[in-house]
Amino acid sequence: MADDTVQSLEQRVLVMEHKLYPQVMRWLAQKAVFLDEQGKVGFTEKLPLQQFYADTEYVS
Repeated sequence: MADDTVQSLEQRVLVMEHKLYPQVMRWLAQKAVFLDEQGKVGFTEKLPLQQFYADTEYVS
């Protein structure tokens, strides 16, 4: 955001990390997320990330 400080950005990122971490672990266990030969993240299907930021007050 235009008025971000280091601290406000850190806080927004931390909130999202806490929301995403459990789901990403599930996706890894289900092999829905993987690293390809070049080390890039790949997906076996389209993943519904909108559910994690749609209700977050810190995301504009």
